[in-house]
Amino acid sequence: MSLTRRTLLQSVGTAAAGPGGIAAATETATAGGTYRRIPVDTHTTLFDVVGTREGPFAVGLEGTLVRRGKDRYRLVSDGYPFEGHTHLYGLDVTGDGRRLWIVGDECTVAEYDVETGEIRRHDIGIDDRALVDIGVTGPAGEGTVYIIDGRGNVFYTFDYGGTWEQYDLGHGTPTVALDRFGERGGVVLDIDGCVFRTLDGTTWEQFETEGLDRYMFDIAGQREYGTIVGESGLLISGDETERHWHVLGDVDLLGVDYRTTDMFGVTTGFGGTVFEFHEDWRRVELPVEFPLFGVYVGEHTVIVGADGGIFERR
Repeated sequence: MSLTRRTLLQSVGTAAAGPGGIAAATETATAGGTYRRIPVDTHTTLFDVVGTREGPFAVGLEGTLVRRGKDRYRLVSDGYPFEGHTHLYGLDVTGDGRRLWIVGDECTVAEYDVETGEIRRHDIGIDDRALVDIGVTGPAGEGTVYIIDGRGNVFYTFDYGGTWEQYDLGHGTPTVALDRFGERGGVVLDIDGCVFRTLDGTTWEQFETEGLDRYMFDIAGQREYGTIVGESGLLISGDETERHWHVLGDVDLLGVDYRTTDMFGVTTGFGGTVFEFHEDWRRVELPVEFPLFGVYVGEHTVIVGADGGIFERR
């Protein structure tokens, strides 16, 4: 079996899943803030997280969707309507913060209204594969949506799910992550570290990283290429003409995000690994040893991982 983001998340996430129960709150202070583990109504592994106008949401194994409540994260779904064996790998939110878009196994594409709780399923015209990541630009009802399937294909809609098109990136390597920017801009990362960028949604440029010999797992991208992370602590940032290589220890990095207002960034990985970027990358020591798969950096930072682990930075 080839290594893809889906196989990595599914195999590691299943192995790391805990027996159940509620996680207790713990705190870790850093130079710029405090990370606090927030109680969650599940020990299911969580893969991705995003902020909305109603607070953060996260998705994971077995159709799990959780949302921030007053004092803990509460289950929205522990299977229904996604079916218990359908793992959810990625989610994003519309520009107005009102609708979540979620992807996972068996071509699952769902839209969730964070205010009413209504869930709507979308059909993108295929039913034979897992969908591993998603990006949305624009407001609810009007936005552009990009989805990748781990096979080098991008599925996209310019009319908010009314009609879908498929684009083959033509590189023959598993695609593992995507990010979006602007009205129709997007970047896709493949497992070998090749970045594909579009400004209009229909034409894609390809950028290779010379000398790269490690698998890469996530991208936080903008118009100027962005940041990618992967095996053995490797993080590469920059633009299409200049790249900066950083080796942050020897642990695989699985997630990365940053905010453009002040360029504060966070990357996460195996063994509870967290690094923050202010003017340089510095390690944060969290009191856990399980994998941390996803991170959202917004007004607040939220990290998710195995054992129902959710950390918030304040």
